Amino acid sequence: MKSKTSDNPFHIPRGSKAFDLVVAEEKRKEDEKARTKNQGATAIPPRFRRTTIRELVGEPAKLKDKPDNPPIFRTREPREGMRDFIQKKREMFIIGMLIKEKDEEIKKMKKDCDKEEEKLKSNFQQLEQQKGDHDRMVQRTHQESQEQSRKLEKEAEDQQKLGQELKRLEQQIAKIQADIDKLKDKKQEHKDYKKFLDKLIEEEILSERLMEEKRKKELRKAKRAEYIARAEDCERKIERLKQGLPELSEEEIKKIQEQNEKDMIERGDITIEEIQERQEKEKEEKERLDKERLDKEKEQMKQSKKVQRKISQMGLQDDQKKDKDRSGGASTQTWSVTGGAPGYKEPKKEDKPIVQADIQEADQVLSEEEKLNKRNNRIAELEEEAMKLRKLAKDAMVVTYREEYDWMYFKDTEKVMGVLAKMKDDNLFLTQIRQQDSEKVQKLMKTKTQMRFAENRQIQQAELERKNQERNAAAIARSTGRTVKKVGRPDMFRSERPKMKREVIKEERKLTEEELELLEFFSE
Repeated sequence: MKSKTSDNPFHIPRGSKAFDLVVAEEKRKEDEKARTKNQGATAIPPRFRRTTIRELVGEPAKLKDKPDNPPIFRTREPREGMRDFIQKKREMFIIGMLIKEKDEEIKKMKKDCDKEEEKLKSNFQQLEQQKGDHDRMVQRTHQESQEQSRKLEKEAEDQQKLGQELKRLEQQIAKIQADIDKLKDKKQEHKDYKKFLDKLIEEEILSERLMEEKRKKELRKAKRAEYIARAEDCERKIERLKQGLPELSEEEIKKIQEQNEKDMIERGDITIEEIQERQEKEKEEKERLDKERLDKEKEQMKQSKKVQRKISQMGLQDDQKKDKDRSGGASTQTWSVTGGAPGYKEPKKEDKPIVQADIQEADQVLSEEEKLNKRNNRIAELEEEAMKLRKLAKDAMVVTYREEYDWMYFKDTEKVMGVLAKMKDDNLFLTQIRQQDSEKVQKLMKTKTQMRFAENRQIQQAELERKNQERNAAAIARSTGRTVKKVGRPDMFRSERPKMKREVIKEERKLTEEELELLEFFSE
């Protein structure tokens, strides 16, 4: 098989064998060149070689004259055979095929390179985008960290301030608590001092104090009697109103109110919105009174609780003192006027009235609270009754108004007919005004415009007359004045100045009565 493939001239070699053939062909050519160079003859085409031989043969003398020249032998290259020709064509075909294969491979490589370049570009763009995203993320995280640090610093400052505020408040609380303890001790001392003084005070002083207390009580009683008298007057007035009014149930009163409201709406005296507003105001007034009453009750409850607390404290203190007195026995009876109770410091004379005033206030708290509670309850009851009476008075007014209206409508017929005739005349007048002809309106509009144009014309004429007078006065002044000789170059000829529109200044004026009537008529 090897001999056949090697002998076949159309066999296409594979791989590097084609290059081996090219190398062998180049080597063969080099060998031929070296061989011809060693022979000392040049390869000349047959046409030129024939001419030179003839010339040389035709001139033998010249050859003899030049013995130094070497003889020129006729060299003839061997002809190429068919086999060599086929072999060369085969080599050329193989080389062309190889070149085509290499070109195709080069094109493929270029395409692959282009694809790789596109991939690299896309990857580079992605990397740039990711880099930008990363930078933005880093910047955002940096900003967030700064904001968080600021928030933490602010929170720390706030916590520090709160801690300082808490310390300050705790100090204030401790201070106030100490003051409260001091005042409690002082109060207890005053109470002890009061008891001690009560034992020492003479009867005259006690009688004077009792007289002052009686006088204050009488004043309070007089005020209370005045309040009660006012309340009784109100009750009497209410009873008189009740006796003069017909006895109606709540349902009948509501029906009368509804009927009256319907009649007033039909007549146009009042609208539904006004009725709703009035009802809302009544509700608000009632809610306000209820709220005030509840607030008063709450205040009374608070005051009563405070009083009960004070009473309980005073009772406990009295019980404790009684126990101490019982345990002391005879020692309490051996108190002297100068020494007083054991362990007790006698206060100064300046503090005695203050102590007495505090004790009197404590004694009067219970009586005043009870009186206030009773009076407030009575006032609340009176206010409720007054509200009911106001409603009854309104209903009575409605009933009387309705009776008068019915009496006028059914009995005084002449008055009713006169009112109806007047209403008809008014309606006719209104319809006539609304149904005026359009021609009359147009005439009035034309007269209005004509009057406006005439007034404008008069204004323009007056303005022109004024300007003419000014111009004439200026011309007379120039003619009568001193002549001035012109100095310098003569004035050159100039064209007339372009005519400019005169600005007409419209003066504001007051409208006449007729114009005002027309404006009102057309504006409606």
